[in-house]
Amino acid sequence: MWFEFALPPLAATTFFAIILLSAVELVRHRTARNAEAQAALKRKTMQQSR
Repeated sequence: MWFEFALPPLAATTFFAIILLSAVELVRHRTARNAEAQAALKRKTMQQSR
C-alpha cells in the first residue's frame, strides 16, 4: 500500500512543522514583550528628565 510508505515522512514533516510554528510563536511573543519593556523604560526616562 502506498500510504504505508507515505506515512513516516508525512509524520516527520508534520512534527517538524509543529515544532517550527511553536518556535516562531515563542520568538514573536518574546520580541513583543521586549518591545513593550523598552517602550515602558523610554517613557519612564522621559518622565524623569522633565
